[in-house]
Amino acid sequence: SFLTMHDVKQLEFVPVMLPLAYVVTLGGQIWYNLIMIGIQVLGLPGILANLSSVFGALFYYIAMRLWAKSRAEIRFTLQNFSVFEAECAVEGDRQIVFSNIIALMKASKRVKRNVSDTTALEAFNNCVRKDLAEQFDEIFGKFAFSPAEYILLCLA
Repeated sequence: SFLTMHDVKQLEFVPVMLPLAYVVTLGGQIWYNLIMIGIQVLGLPGILANLSSVFGALFYYIAMRLWAKSRAEIRFTLQNFSVFEAECAVEGDRQIVFSNIIALMKASKRVKRNVSDTTALEAFNNCVRKDLAEQFDEIFGKFAFSPAEYILLCLA
């Protein structure tokens, strides 16, 4: 019912990979800070600062690669979505899910009331492939983080 009452532009994507990217990146910064404290307090060799920077950069690189991979997988899934091939938690509910999608597409006037069930389901596929994929791109753009998030990570 959400799609019938709201425009697709109001949808928000919250990938589960994004918090992990933050944690890994901030973990690298914490690692670096601990090494720097160790150098100052314990008199550890200064070369550890350089090694710590390498590890911090490695943490950041891993986080960005994981996030980029996750974004690519989400985008691919949206572009190639098929309701007929989608996983159903309880296979016996597939027909119920299909009938709900058909009702949604007709109620939202994305298809005419007299179209076949297959046509309504294909229209739903097209909605996911086009509208949701475009919304995903609009939200996440082509960068891993927004400019504000980059600034936040640099200041951490």
